[in-house]
Amino acid sequence: MPRATALLLLALVLVGRPALAADGRRTDERYDFIVGELERGEGNAALWCNGWALGFALATAGQGAVALAAGDRGWRIDNAVGAASSGLGLIGTLIEPRTPITAAAELRAMDSSTPRARALRLRRAEQLLRSAAQEEVDGRSWFPHVAGAATTLAASAVLWYGYDRYASGWLNLVGGTLVCELQIASRPTAAARSYRAYFDRYASGRAAAALAPQRLWVRPQGLGLGLGGEW
Repeated sequence: MPRATALLLLALVLVGRPALAADGRRTDERYDFIVGELERGEGNAALWCNGWALGFALATAGQGAVALAAGDRGWRIDNAVGAASSGLGLIGTLIEPRTPITAAAELRAMDSSTPRARALRLRRAEQLLRSAAQEEVDGRSWFPHVAGAATTLAASAVLWYGYDRYASGWLNLVGGTLVCELQIASRPTAAARSYRAYFDRYASGRAAAALAPQRLWVRPQGLGLGLGGEW
C-alpha cells in the first residue's frame, strides 16, 4: 500500500473515532434518560393497576358472597348485579396493557455489549416509552368514560326494568359512575410527561406532537346529531 494512502486511512480513523465515541455517549445518555424515567414511574403504575384489580376482586367476592347468603330477595338481586359489575371492572383492569410496569425490566435485560446493540436498545426504549405514554393518554380519553358509563347504565337498567329495584338502580348508577371516574382520574401520567420531555430535549418536540388522546365529538348532522371519534 502506498505510504500516502496509508497515512490518509490513518487520518480518517483518527478523525472518525471521536465522532463515533460522541455518538455512543449520546446514545447512552438518551437511553439512560428513558430507562430512568420508566423506573421512576413504574411503582405508581403498578400500585394503580394492582390496587384497582384488588379492589374490584374484593368487591366481586364480597357482593357475590352476600348474594348467595342473603335471605331477602331484593338484597340478593342488588348484590348479584353489583358483583357482576365489579367483575367486569376486574376483567377490564386485568386486560389493561402494562407497558409502564414492564418496560424498564425488558430494557435492562437487553444486550448492551456493542455499539450496535446499544443503538438497538435505544430504539426499543423509544418505542416502549411511546407505548407507555399512549396507554396513559388513551386511559384518560373519551373511550373509558363512555365504556364505564355504558356498563354502569346497563347494570342499573337491569335493576330498574328487570326487577323493579328503582332506588337500588339509582344508587348503582351514581356509585358506579363515581368509581369509574375515580379510576380514570387516578391513573398515573408519568410516562406521558416523560415522553414529551424526552422529545423536547432530544428531538425538538417533533415526535411528541404525534401523541394525541382519543376524542369524541357530537355535532349536527342531517335532521339530528352525529356521533363520532378520532384517535
